[in-house]
Amino acid sequence: AELGIYLERALPIAREQQEKLTDLPRPEGDDREQIDRLLALLDQELAFNEAAQEAASEGDRATLDNQLQQGAAVSAEAGQLAEQLGFVVCARRA
Repeated sequence: AELGIYLERALPIAREQQEKLTDLPRPEGDDREQIDRLLALLDQELAFNEAAQEAASEGDRATLDNQLQQGAAVSAEAGQLAEQLGFVVCARRA
């Protein structure tokens, strides 16, 4: 139940960040292909997390676990690609 609430609150933030990232200008050449791939992976991750939130709200633990696992795998791939591209992750503690 708590995870469902967390996802319900976090997903609008993730959607907004994804939209802002997608709206940024992209370089030409090889980096553009890699960035397009990264954005596609982030879209997939968001879709898995949305499905996980729906499963959590329905109490479907098996689907929830499956969606979270798939989302984590996509997230790991996206993280590796972002690192190769030189993206820097910034975090701020409240």
